[in-house]
Amino acid sequence: MSGRKDSLRQICGKKGCNAKTKSEDKTIECENCRSVFHLSCSGFDENAFDALNTCSGFKDIIWCCITCRPKVRKTMGILEKIDEQIKQVDKKVDNVKTVLENRIEKLEKQFKNKDSTVESQIKDLTQNLNNKVEEKIENAQNNFQKNITSTQENLQKVQKLEEIIIQREEFRDREMRKKNLILYNVPESVAEDAAGRITDDCQKIKTIFARNKFTLTHENVVNIFRMGKKQENESNEESQKEDDNEQKKQKRQPNKSRCRPLLLKFNSYEYKQNVLSHCSNDMKYLDVETRASIPIHYSMDLTEQQREERRELVAEMRRRKTNGEENLEIRNGKIVTIIKRFRKEAQTRPCWANLFE
Repeated sequence: MSGRKDSLRQICGKKGCNAKTKSEDKTIECENCRSVFHLSCSGFDENAFDALNTCSGFKDIIWCCITCRPKVRKTMGILEKIDEQIKQVDKKVDNVKTVLENRIEKLEKQFKNKDSTVESQIKDLTQNLNNKVEEKIENAQNNFQKNITSTQENLQKVQKLEEIIIQREEFRDREMRKKNLILYNVPESVAEDAAGRITDDCQKIKTIFARNKFTLTHENVVNIFRMGKKQENESNEESQKEDDNEQKKQKRQPNKSRCRPLLLKFNSYEYKQNVLSHCSNDMKYLDVETRASIPIHYSMDLTEQQREERRELVAEMRRRKTNGEENLEIRNGKIVTIIKRFRKEAQTRPCWANLFE
């Protein structure tokens, strides 16, 4: 039985009432048809309703309307009959259970009283079966072990072949990259077409090496291209205004983050070594527009394996430096200790200065 005091408005289930329930009305709900009735229309005493409403088990009480009561009583009677039938079935099951238990006890007694010869025969048969099963299992294990060893040998051969293939690919990749040189921080061209950008890059590279007293020839340069995807120009007016403001603030400090690395591919490793002999750590490029001197850095074109090996060497060198070791450098894929040779300082005074003393 549930008394409703919420604000949900429903039509009273009593025939002839047809009035909507209000939030302040005392209502009661039929547990069978779920119709809501005014307390006065339900025939339920208001004092008894208030007294039951204060009890803790008020929600467990079931109330049905006049229309549903005959159906509910009929259903309750059917349920009572079903309960009686279930009890009768339980009794029959218990009787059958006792009969079966008695029969099992008799069979166990009969089996114990039989001759011991049957038991010995059974033991012999089981022993023979066990021996045959063990023999088959042992043969199967031996065959399985042989298959495993042969499979492992085949896997080792395949792994060796894969390693050889990877080493060959790595060797070919390194041989191809040996002729390459990567330049960083070279300003990118603003030309719209690719041919114009390549021409500008070639001119900048010639200018950079010309400052180091070295002339590049087009016969020895196989290819020149930028590494990575080109960033698209911003089309919004606001972004253009922000770029203009930044360029005004940093007239002589160009944006380095937008310069993609520039890869030079030479026709031979010897020519690249000749180029490196003219490269210096302080290479610079003079920007014509901003008149800013931009530092240019260079590096070798390494494979992924070479980069990983170098990262490990760098980490190892840092660890050793933190432990107190000094004068460490990475050369030819190894960490070596450089022995610094101190030279006598050159005489700064001219030779004729002693004549005036």
